[in-house]
Amino acid sequence: MGLLERVTGAQQMLSTDHAALHAGAAYSAEARDAALANAAYLSIAIKAPLSVYVHLKHYEPWFNGDYGIFSVIEGCTIAGGSTAGRNRNRASLEEMQSTVFVGATITGGTEIEGAFVSGGSGILALQSFTGQRPLDIEWVLRPGTQYALKLLNNSGGNAGASLWAFFYEEGRG
Repeated sequence: MGLLERVTGAQQMLSTDHAALHAGAAYSAEARDAALANAAYLSIAIKAPLSVYVHLKHYEPWFNGDYGIFSVIEGCTIAGGSTAGRNRNRASLEEMQSTVFVGATITGGTEIEGAFVSGGSGILALQSFTGQRPLDIEWVLRPGTQYALKLLNNSGGNAGASLWAFFYEEGRG
């Protein structure tokens, strides 16, 4: 592949997140439950190290109950959970610098973004609360800080739910 596009001759360019994918520094994590209990939540927690900037580029809450409450939380406490996260470049051996957990208990912190997520919703409903396409959402996480994405079942009964996040890391040098 050259610098010029084959048909038009235009200069080829990669977005920053696409370049991170090719460099092996792009990751994703998912939490899901087919019958999430009322007042229970799904979580994806990210411990952003001091060594890199973590770009939380895309997240998608999906919920099929009456309604859920979605939050992005900064400066929270993370306890338990399972380590998670997969490199989106399957040919890369690059190690993730962040520590990512699914199913962790999340306490404290400050909500920096939130929304109600209505039943049977997902990517299209996410567009409705942000006014943007989901891929246009990005947070650069503060190094040395803990973050969580949290989807709370507030429907009064069990509900299917999933939470997915895409992020990439960039060196601080």
